[in-house]
Amino acid sequence: MSDSSAAIRVAVVGMGIRGRMYATVTAGLHDAELVGVCDLDDVTRAQAAE
Repeated sequence: MSDSSAAIRVAVVGMGIRGRMYATVTAGLHDAELVGVCDLDDVTRAQAAE
């Protein structure tokens, strides 16, 4: 059985303000560890600039 005090590891993929909101909310949870954030708007802008 797993340890009930172990943090849930979470990566957030989102777009713009909503993605940032989910990342902020997830980072504030006491039982979750935010391990990655990807903003698809930033990815799209970077690819367009290439």
